[in-house]
Amino acid sequence: MFSDVTLDCKGVLTGWKPIEGDPDLEYLWLDVSLAGAPVAPCGYGPQHARSDGPFSAVVWGWGRDSSYGYPAGAGSRPLSATTIEVR
Repeated sequence: MFSDVTLDCKGVLTGWKPIEGDPDLEYLWLDVSLAGAPVAPCGYGPQHARSDGPFSAVVWGWGRDSSYGYPAGAGSRPLSATTIEVR
């Protein structure tokens, strides 16, 4: 059972589709801007997503002269109690 994922500007996200060959994974394509303009009700700037269950997000974009992609939010958690002090 998957937990809902909520995006601050859209509410609970719907329309998830299974990834072929793995019933434990689903994906959702969501446009927050198209052709250089925000898709309402989202605007430019940071967006915040949350869920009670694990999820990941990848952000990408492309234009005439550039493109980018990166993991959003990463949801990093400590793997150990070890800390590093930088001096």
